[in-house]
Amino acid sequence: ALACREAIVKFHGQAAHAAADPFNGINALDAMILFYNGIGALRQHVKSDARIHGVITDGGHVANVIPDYTAASFMIRAGNLTYMNELVEKVKKIAEGAAMMTGARLEWIHPSPANSDMVVNYPLAEAMKVHLDALGLTMPEAVAEEGQGSTDWGNVSYVVPSVETS
Repeated sequence: ALACREAIVKFHGQAAHAAADPFNGINALDAMILFYNGIGALRQHVKSDARIHGVITDGGHVANVIPDYTAASFMIRAGNLTYMNELVEKVKKIAEGAAMMTGARLEWIHPSPANSDMVVNYPLAEAMKVHLDALGLTMPEAVAEEGQGSTDWGNVSYVVPSVETS
């Protein structure tokens, strides 16, 4: 499993009429678009086991008002906690840069603890396979595979010996 951290990104600006008063607005949607494009630029520079993906959950409401609020949910994943934490900081710096470029205020939230990558205990997996095979249950050989999803079971694997099979 990949290490994973969710980030809720919100930008707060200043609403203004887009035709009559645009110079008094701070466009939170511009900040979000700059942030989103910044993530796209970062993607070509991450390791092959990393994933950064997200969705804009609030982008404004009407076309003739400069949006004063936008929100998005992003997931940052990597093959291990160390690299995931490094990527989380890079993503946050992109958000801070977007806020500075537009004058919007950034709100950065981690709604839950990070999920750790999975640490498989291979001796335990081998012993488990021997016993399950003896009972007539077939368990595949435990082999190292590149992580694809994320689970809180990874957090458990940092504390107690754990086995995960596909």
